[in-house]
Amino acid sequence: MGEGWVEIVKNVLVIVGIPAALAGAWKALRELALGTREKARENRIRQALAARDMLKDLFASAKARAALQMLDWSGRQYSDGDHQFEVGAADLGHALRTDRLTFDYKEMFVRDCFEELFDRVEQLQHFVNIGLLNFDDVALPLEYYARKIVADLPSFEPFLLEYGYPNAHELLTRAGSR
Repeated sequence: MGEGWVEIVKNVLVIVGIPAALAGAWKALRELALGTREKARENRIRQALAARDMLKDLFASAKARAALQMLDWSGRQYSDGDHQFEVGAADLGHALRTDRLTFDYKEMFVRDCFEELFDRVEQLQHFVNIGLLNFDDVALPLEYYARKIVADLPSFEPFLLEYGYPNAHELLTRAGSR
């Protein structure tokens, strides 16, 4: 009778143990999936906050903001501290030329402003490339201005490419073509 009971106990353990093991494995996998989704959500939130902070810095930069204003508003008055001048839309392409590299004060100011803007946009796209930022988070706030650049790309593209702004070129043309 002892050996029969051993066999019965073994069978009961197998019958109960396999479903219990499967239930435990299912529960562990479910918790892992939930944890993975939560981690992805947290990372996505961190991306959005990082984009917000970098864009806030871009828009807080006086020179970058001036470049954006030049894209938006032709004929506005600017000052470099010593000189006052009006910058029109037609001035941008001429100031951003990559030949005849002698510039007047207005052209130097325009170049300085766009260099600041393009430096910051270059960083944004770099961080998109390495996965720190999400493209949509940075493209949406810049889309309006990017469209202005894409609409007059021959004025901006030589400067972007000649002076080492391939990431800025990528972000601006992609955002401006959405």
